[in-house]
Amino acid sequence: MAQHPLFQFTRDDESEHSIVTIDPTQRGTPPSKEMIGSFYEPLGHGTLGVVAELLVNPTFTRDHYLPPVQLERLRQNGKALVQLYLDGIPKDGLDADWYPQIMSTGFGLSLLDDASDEGLPLGWSPLGYEGAASSSLGRLGESVRLQGGDWPEDPSIRWAGLDEGPAGIRQGVFVPIRRCQTYHGKVWLRIASTDEASQGEVEIGFRRRISTQNNAKCAGEILDSVRMDVAGKDWLTCDFQLSLEGKNVAFGEPVDFYIRWLPRSNSDLNLLIDRAELYPDDAIDGFDPEIVQLSRDWPIPLFRWPGGNFVSFFRWRDGIGPADLRPTIKNHAWGGLEYNLFGTDEFIRFCRLIGAEPHITVNSGTGDAQEAANWVEYCNGDVTTPMGRLRAENGHPEPYNVVYWEVGNENFGFWQGGVHGSDENARRFATFAKTMRAASPIPIKLIACGNGFDFAEGGKGYDYATADGRWHEQLLKQAPDEIDYISLHSMPSNTFFLKGQPDDVISYAMLGQVSTWENRFLPELLQACDEATAKLSREPIKLAITEWAPVGENLRAIHIENFGSVVYGGAFLNMMIRNAERIPIANTTGYMHGGCLRRAFGIPYYDPQYMVIQKYQDFIGTTPLACHLQGPSFDVTVPSDIGHNETDLPYLDVVACLADNPENDRLLIAVANKHLHKALPLQVRLPDTFKNTEAEIDQLAYSQIEAYVTPADPERFCIQKCQKALNNTTLSLELPPFSVTWVKIEKPSV
Repeated sequence: MAQHPLFQFTRDDESEHSIVTIDPTQRGTPPSKEMIGSFYEPLGHGTLGVVAELLVNPTFTRDHYLPPVQLERLRQNGKALVQLYLDGIPKDGLDADWYPQIMSTGFGLSLLDDASDEGLPLGWSPLGYEGAASSSLGRLGESVRLQGGDWPEDPSIRWAGLDEGPAGIRQGVFVPIRRCQTYHGKVWLRIASTDEASQGEVEIGFRRRISTQNNAKCAGEILDSVRMDVAGKDWLTCDFQLSLEGKNVAFGEPVDFYIRWLPRSNSDLNLLIDRAELYPDDAIDGFDPEIVQLSRDWPIPLFRWPGGNFVSFFRWRDGIGPADLRPTIKNHAWGGLEYNLFGTDEFIRFCRLIGAEPHITVNSGTGDAQEAANWVEYCNGDVTTPMGRLRAENGHPEPYNVVYWEVGNENFGFWQGGVHGSDENARRFATFAKTMRAASPIPIKLIACGNGFDFAEGGKGYDYATADGRWHEQLLKQAPDEIDYISLHSMPSNTFFLKGQPDDVISYAMLGQVSTWENRFLPELLQACDEATAKLSREPIKLAITEWAPVGENLRAIHIENFGSVVYGGAFLNMMIRNAERIPIANTTGYMHGGCLRRAFGIPYYDPQYMVIQKYQDFIGTTPLACHLQGPSFDVTVPSDIGHNETDLPYLDVVACLADNPENDRLLIAVANKHLHKALPLQVRLPDTFKNTEAEIDQLAYSQIEAYVTPADPERFCIQKCQKALNNTTLSLELPPFSVTWVKIEKPSV
């Protein structure tokens, strides 16, 4: 296997320490900011993580479409969070009973209410007498029907007990009480009557959900509520404000949001509730303000949406226009529900809030070229075009000018909507490309759907994906003049071909995949691109790794959900830095579905990969220098599904970059120690210009690869900082097992 010019390695298993020599005479292309992009789709708690909505199933959809294992994990997480609160929130309170890997959508990371066996929509529980609340049909889709009854008009009577008083519904929520104590919302409802004179009252409020052992807090206590008159027979909206100020609601304490119905003109009147919204008052344009700030701080230069597998079933027009008129749909890709709260206009607004360039993937699976072109026109056309006019009608007269468009997602996989083979993918891309370019008044960059399994040798084990060795060949044959980038997904599975292997074997196979791609597969694909376009007058085709993460079902081995993502991320981003000239784009998986941001228990938190990517922003725009490494190595004899057998793979992966500063040069170094169990000493031999100065060192390490963050211990992993003096031009480092180390060295002033 060939080695990259910027990272040459010599195996030495006998030396007491590794040595890396940095050569400033051999330089690479500065990495672009798009190298640390991110990727978001409706997967897991995605939508209900970005959007500040606090309710699950706000549209009262009866069929939840959750696979049994996902439903059970949501229930278990809900029980675990309640117990965590009752136990006083110990840091290890979720170590045994928390499932971080929730794949289905619409219900966040936990579920507190499930009366689905009583006929209510998942996420809601009934209040009042037996049978007082039931599912029905509504204004748009489904609703909840609340029965009538003869109730006193005295507003001081609040019916604290669960089984007395008027019909109602409730949902337990974890409010962000540490930062916000006031809330607002809206309810869509109608008296189920043909009589215009029908009247009643709706009571909306917060109640105490859980009693404490000393009875200082009692379940059922009204914390705040409002009553509003309802009249007539048509659909109405009721806006409300609620406050928890001074109500002794503790961090981590779930409270009940509830709605009750009090008929007045006729005790037999029923009420239909079609939709409910509940937002904290500090929401920014409907988005969670802490998620917005964490995204800004990260940062996210390039933001890919809406998929991912989800896009292969997505109809983009479902996500535009007034939110209360958008359909709630089944998430065909992942299970659960999609409420379409985060559509095109919200995506663009969110990108602008966090300073990200939008990157949109179109549906080339079950969608067609004209649908994609209409989406391009909606984003980029002026108001004289049909779709530009529609955008203006939705409140956005100025074009969005979206440049990056990806055509399809993993169309090669059996799990994909509209799966197809190599020839058909190329044919579709050629058709989509011409139609989409014609719809945009500005130049757009098109990313063709590539195939990581096209590198594999195929055979029976690959019957779940197209692996015929012709995927890229057909793309380059049918549309060589239309491709700006070819997408790839660097997502090795720790299950598939590795199931049953020892955890160490699995982890080294996952890490070896990065080296295989850098030194074997990616150069082969780039060479094929150059050969296909040699006679064309155009810029070289580049690659975009639009999803990257270690995945699979084994959470004991390297996985995006655990600390294993740290070293995989370091090795992957080192590879990206060395290959910046031809592979400028990478979108990490996934923004709010593993590996990055999360929201539960009333707080945001993040996986350790967030910190890794954040550290690499310092390398953007710097100049890579050649590194010559001598040290120990490992072999891969059982590769991952997108890997290969390898020998002599270095345990250490090193990059060094020069940051040219008008006042003072700065050298940046990143080292990933892939050894699962051993600390490895490293001597860094620097250019003479960095003699006898001091290094700032940051290290991210942890003793357990399978460890992960939880709402109980959101800061489990932290970066350790220190300083160390150079001995002449040598820096000696001690690299902890399975860690990433970043070094910053300022050139001494003359």
